Amino acid sequence: MKTKLLVSLIFVLISVSAFSIYLKNGNILNKDTLNISDLKFKDKTVNTDPYIGSNTEFNAFPFTNTGYTRFVINLPKQDNEQNYQLKLIVGNNETGDCNATSLMGDFTRKTADGWGYDYYEFNTSGGRISTLMGCPNSSRKTDFVYTTSDFMRYNSLIPVVVFVPIGYELRYEFWLKHDQVFSAQKDKK
Repeated sequence: MKTKLLVSLIFVLISVSAFSIYLKNGNILNKDTLNISDLKFKDKTVNTDPYIGSNTEFNAFPFTNTGYTRFVINLPKQDNEQNYQLKLIVGNNETGDCNATSLMGDFTRKTADGWGYDYYEFNTSGGRISTLMGCPNSSRKTDFVYTTSDFMRYNSLIPVVVFVPIGYELRYEFWLKHDQVFSAQKDKK
């Protein structure tokens, strides 16, 4: 029992010493603050560009998934991020008639092995939901046919990684929670 405890203690001391040497050599400890962009993962610096890109390097997440395109969203830092929500939008441009059309599909949350970070995979059969109005032939138009995710936690410290089937686009939007809370009225019936 004492041997196991001693070995564990030695391992912790060596690990802390090695990490301290890494930080000193990387000049990270010479800064007043430590940002996530200062940290390196497998010798690749986290990309802090606030735009969607399919080639942002962050090794904690899988790089490929057959039949899918990987998108990485680096969210800009916000004050009071707990008041923000993120919504993902997947779809493509299609020519149709005057009917309102939505893409059928769902988002699956997965966890990166060994890291604990979540990433998302969008799955669809390509099916559509549509109204059934009678439309004149002249009503043909091109629209972005899409589906949305549920609201997600906004976190600018970790990229949002999403795998989308080839041929579809990924878009996103922020939602800001209102500071005022409203009361609902009971139905009088």
